[in-house]
Amino acid sequence: MRTNNKGFIQIPLLLLILAGIAVVGGGSYFVAREIKKSPANHNQQTASVASVFTDEQQVLNGENTPTPQQTETANQESEIQSQTKTTSTGNSSAKTTNTSAQKQTAQQQQQSQPAQNQVSNTQQTAPTQPSQSAPTTPTPTQTTQQPSQPSQNQTQPTVKVSISLTSQDIGETTARIEWTTSEPTESKLYLSGGGITSQQYASQNGYTTKHIVTLSNLQPTTDYSFQITATGNGGFADYTGGFKTKTPSPTLQLSGETNIPLEGNGYKLTWTSANTKQCMASGDWSGNKAASGEYTLSYSQAGNYTYTLNCTGDNGENINKSIAVKVFESTPRITVAVSVGTPSGAVTIGATEQQIFKLSLQQTSGSNCQVSNIKVRLVGGNSLVKNSIRAGNGTGYFPSPSGVDGNVLDYEISGTGTYCNTTFTFKTDVPETATPGETFHLEFVSLKARDTVSGSDAIVSGSVVGGEFTIVQNQ
Repeated sequence: MRTNNKGFIQIPLLLLILAGIAVVGGGSYFVAREIKKSPANHNQQTASVASVFTDEQQVLNGENTPTPQQTETANQESEIQSQTKTTSTGNSSAKTTNTSAQKQTAQQQQQSQPAQNQVSNTQQTAPTQPSQSAPTTPTPTQTTQQPSQPSQNQTQPTVKVSISLTSQDIGETTARIEWTTSEPTESKLYLSGGGITSQQYASQNGYTTKHIVTLSNLQPTTDYSFQITATGNGGFADYTGGFKTKTPSPTLQLSGETNIPLEGNGYKLTWTSANTKQCMASGDWSGNKAASGEYTLSYSQAGNYTYTLNCTGDNGENINKSIAVKVFESTPRITVAVSVGTPSGAVTIGATEQQIFKLSLQQTSGSNCQVSNIKVRLVGGNSLVKNSIRAGNGTGYFPSPSGVDGNVLDYEISGTGTYCNTTFTFKTDVPETATPGETFHLEFVSLKARDTVSGSDAIVSGSVVGGEFTIVQNQ
């Protein structure tokens, strides 16, 4: 009859496991007692106990590397299992029963360790914990504490869009509005005033934080209001504001004739102004003047006159205009006199181009005087040839008399440049038939001149007698 030694072999293994449980339990008791003695080391000792229990649990679960003693025990168990493979079915059933008991004992040990750990931690931390729930001992895999997540009822923060007006460039009929938003947005401006209501203008820059709108065709000196809206991912915002367009600068026009004849009438100054509230005259006129009007000019004597008009604009600016007027006598006045250097003395028979008279003309009034005729009289010199006495004003043109009435020589003056401020020179040839010892001279008779603009005839004054000449024989 075959002897079954399998049960005798498993008894020592069971005793070895029970001894290990006793050692672990004694170690836990020792650690708990030490923690109770030293509360300051509570956290460190709690971690140590947890480590012991965790290592033991990992050994039982095969999650950790076995110690040499555990390795030797496992090898012995493996040999025993090898030897028992040939046993009978009855012995196999007994083996299964013993193995189940072993696993049940290990599971009980594993379950008792966390419970003992929780009791120990609760007893040690009770004096310092306000909560009655047992503290959770961190496992070796817990390295950092994760932040708590907000509950579903907690309100999430939202982005608030804000609008800031940065600049307003306002003109008379235009305006440029600039603003910024705290987040990129689509912005629009709605304008009202000056006959329009909520006219929409989109930002020129599109979806961004910096926005610009340029307004045109506005009414000057007009109040406007506007609303800015901004819509973006950050939300919606609006802004209200307003502005007044500028008052236009004043304008002024002053006009009139600048050269006026003294005898003339009906000459006027005219002026027009805009955006003005008051106009004041100064210079050769005075007093308050309307924004637009006319002024009739009247003079008692020729001279230079100045008219100034100063207007104050609706915006406070000042503007002024001036005009200078020259008043002259339309009727020329001419004074005749003997020119300096008029010759006299002897003339020789046979001489040519002999200067015998110089007549000076001086215009004292008028502006556009021109000479058309001059007459002189030959006194004596009956032997002279009257048609040979020529006259000119120094321009190289010396015509002969156009007519002779006795001793009066009549000269028609034509051509340009013959004005009323000039000197006429008279020349003659002395013929071979002239009578020696005969005397003669020229004297002024008359002068015709007129104003080429007004057509007024000049008034001539003065009388002139030339130097005396004697005809002598050529030696």
